[in-house]
Amino acid sequence: KYLCTTTYLPGRGTESSPYLIYTAYQLDKVRLNRDAYYKLMKDIDISYANYQSETNTEEKGWTSIGSVSNPFTGTFDGNDKSITGMNINNSDGTVEAFGLFGFISDATIKNLTLERGSINSSAFANSSASAYYTVGGVGALAGLVTSGRRGVTISNCKNYVNIFTQKNYCNSGLLGVVNLSKGSINIENCINRGSIATNDGYYNGGICGTMQITGSASATIANCSNYVNILGVYYCGGIIGQTKGNCLISNCSNYAALNCSNMGAYCSYYGGIAGIVYAETIIENSVNYGYIYSNAYSAGIVAYNNGEIINCCNLSDVGNTNVGSTVGGIVAYNNGNIRNCYNTGNINANEIAGGICGNNQTSGKVIQCYNSGNISASKTRAGGITSYNLSIIEDCYNIGDVKIANNSSDYYAGGIVGNNASGTITNCFVDCNVIAATASVGAIAGKNTNKLTIKDSFFTRDTTINSVAVTDLSQIVSNAVTTSSCNNLLEKGFETDISNAAWNDDCHWFNTDIWELSEESNPKLVNCGCALSYE
Repeated sequence: KYLCTTTYLPGRGTESSPYLIYTAYQLDKVRLNRDAYYKLMKDIDISYANYQSETNTEEKGWTSIGSVSNPFTGTFDGNDKSITGMNINNSDGTVEAFGLFGFISDATIKNLTLERGSINSSAFANSSASAYYTVGGVGALAGLVTSGRRGVTISNCKNYVNIFTQKNYCNSGLLGVVNLSKGSINIENCINRGSIATNDGYYNGGICGTMQITGSASATIANCSNYVNILGVYYCGGIIGQTKGNCLISNCSNYAALNCSNMGAYCSYYGGIAGIVYAETIIENSVNYGYIYSNAYSAGIVAYNNGEIINCCNLSDVGNTNVGSTVGGIVAYNNGNIRNCYNTGNINANEIAGGICGNNQTSGKVIQCYNSGNISASKTRAGGITSYNLSIIEDCYNIGDVKIANNSSDYYAGGIVGNNASGTITNCFVDCNVIAATASVGAIAGKNTNKLTIKDSFFTRDTTINSVAVTDLSQIVSNAVTTSSCNNLLEKGFETDISNAAWNDDCHWFNTDIWELSEESNPKLVNCGCALSYE
């Protein structure tokens, strides 16, 4: 039952008496008993110069522990020690997973740092893993992850290993592919500082490549950060490339620029936190500090959203200069809910630019959000909150300038929405300059199709169109609107000497649970954005 303590490892492999690892040779023996407790006792080096064994050859370097048929199911405590020099060089397209561990299930890995090293792998041919996944997984910590009764825990781990792969691999600084139909996975207090790049791979993230959560399973990523650029063809995020199912991402941050402008290949769906998020996923209280750029969909938090984004903020510029590009401060393409979020970064796009989201689709809602970054599109649409609205914009404001650079009557620019195609705008205000020479332009909306409802929304005295003060109701939107109370406070002003009582009398929608009123400034949203204090 136990490994030979004199030949291999001291200890009995139990929770109270784990196997103790002092050398690279002993680390290699973990693969002989994959359902046991281990504890790293010293910093060790497993690079070529320091370690040769039957599983570490000059051609392939380190051999990952665990496979689809024989996963690691034990507990590995790094004991705040490090493993240095993990090098994996693979040219075998039938190998489905790479990392310190290849495949783990119901395992715990904690308190471990992976220092200097690299993983390089060619295309995955979709062999034995095809019954589980459509792609292979590469993660410095573990390539493929699943769970049963006990669940998976990854905590207090750091990665500095660099990763480069060809097509059909999901890549991450920690975990490549997570696929759960039962049980749970909790990833907490982890950091990635290793670069991640692929020539033709999907789903790349600093902490996890992709999560596919079905059935009764659940997943949590909490208090995790990424500090290094991530490059891939589709769906790249500072924390995760893709999430499907019951997944919570909380208190996470990206500090790195995710910029594929020099990649030499088409790249799309880049987000500071996630590339694409499906229904049932919640991202909360998370922040992006890094510049985000891709060829099509780029956003500060999530490129493509079908889930819930709550109390998140983007503090850096987001750009995309290609034809057909869609850029948003929080989300590029939104078909989910965005609530209590804000953007301060400048948003630049060739065609579609929005301060909170590029496009707000039929199931999308943007509630209690604000933008203070400048919004610029060369053509098509630009809006302080969204460029294109098919649903609900409520309790939002914009104080960043909005600009359409090129001239055409088919382009739209608005302080809140560029084109309000079939949605509603309620309880919003604007304090900005909207710039568009011949485009349809409005202080609130550039175009309001079919006289849709713009209710209880207005602009301040400082709002201008092409640097000229707004002087009448028609300038709220470039065509007629459905009017309601507080559509235009031009006569009453929006001045600094108006009392709180006057605010409430003139604009009955000012709910003090949502808005903070001041005699000296514009109203502000209460509890909007990240609650955490980041460095």
